[in-house]
Amino acid sequence: MSSIKFQHNSGFIEKASIDEIIIKNKKKYAHFQRILDVFKKSKKGDKLMKNKYYDVSENNMDENKYYLLENGYFQSSWRWWYGENKENTKEYIEEEMHAFIKFLDELSRENQKYSYYSTYQKFIEKIIIYIGDILPGLYSFKETYPEYKDLISLIDSIILTLIDFKNTAKKKTK
Repeated sequence: MSSIKFQHNSGFIEKASIDEIIIKNKKKYAHFQRILDVFKKSKKGDKLMKNKYYDVSENNMDENKYYLLENGYFQSSWRWWYGENKENTKEYIEEEMHAFIKFLDELSRENQKYSYYSTYQKFIEKIIIYIGDILPGLYSFKETYPEYKDLISLIDSIILTLIDFKNTAKKKTK
């Protein structure tokens, strides 16, 4: 099967290669969605808990790495029992968002090369929408821990970085 070639500023690029890049990125994106979807549901007072039965090596698609413990009478007891605290929450957010932002950096570099492909543009637009979906949940952790300045600073930094990606990617897709 022959592949279609398109003229690119730096020469020719095969249509198959852009499809492969998008497939690779969609797999990574699906991984991040499974982990970060918890932020879509988060509201003020909810606490982040790590699923102690989540096993990365098994790559179990049915399990979530994190879940939310809703605000309530026994919330602090449950968190104590499972060894969770605000420092762990900060660590979880930092770890997962650092990996997601690294992925977004890769996409930004690729977006400079492939933004003129409609399939790539549509993929970036999905990620922009997704970022908008998780921002309120991230913000809710600032409201949940108003006295924990390190977490607030971290979340502010993450939110600014995500907004910057959205704004930069929007410009490139237009």
